[in-house]
Amino acid sequence: MLDAHSHVPSLTSIVCTADGQLPEGPFYKGAVGMLAGYCDLDIAHLESLLVQNPGLMIGEVGLDRRYAHFVSLEAQKEFLLGAIELAFRYSRPLVLHCVGCDGALIDLLGQKAPKAMWHRCQVSEQSALVLMKLGIYMSFRALTRVGQLVLERRPDLFLLESDSQKPYDLDIKGLYESYGQRGLEELVYANAALFTS
Repeated sequence: MLDAHSHVPSLTSIVCTADGQLPEGPFYKGAVGMLAGYCDLDIAHLESLLVQNPGLMIGEVGLDRRYAHFVSLEAQKEFLLGAIELAFRYSRPLVLHCVGCDGALIDLLGQKAPKAMWHRCQVSEQSALVLMKLGIYMSFRALTRVGQLVLERRPDLFLLESDSQKPYDLDIKGLYESYGQRGLEELVYANAALFTS
């Protein structure tokens, strides 16, 4: 079963970093990112990593209110806009992180949205409808009403993830089963293949 967002190497996981370091393999697909609170936000360094590693996606990047006392939300937004520009410039999918800034992130994406996945999606139903219109993939770590809404209205944008920090942090099989839908494993795999291409 494919894990759309993890920090643990696995042949069935999209492995993301938040500290500016390259992801370690093996993995289904890798992404390199930077988040406030984990490392300095350095768009030139991120770009150099992307140039040196053409197979990597960007992520995770985003906005996190918990770290606004270390890095202002304005500085986080500026870095995120730079990452969005890199996603367009290098045709790389973007893995988004957001804590406490849903409206601000949606506003930024509304200006210009690259191919992107909102990981550990915990937005409102109203925000999910906006993200569906923008064609943003949404990845869920639990059975939620919003996850069910996306699965019903835009199954082509639905993904599941563990967001694991260590092996077996979350039972990914149990997560798939909690949605109780036949063919979900194939759907998530197909969506991940389209997102990462």
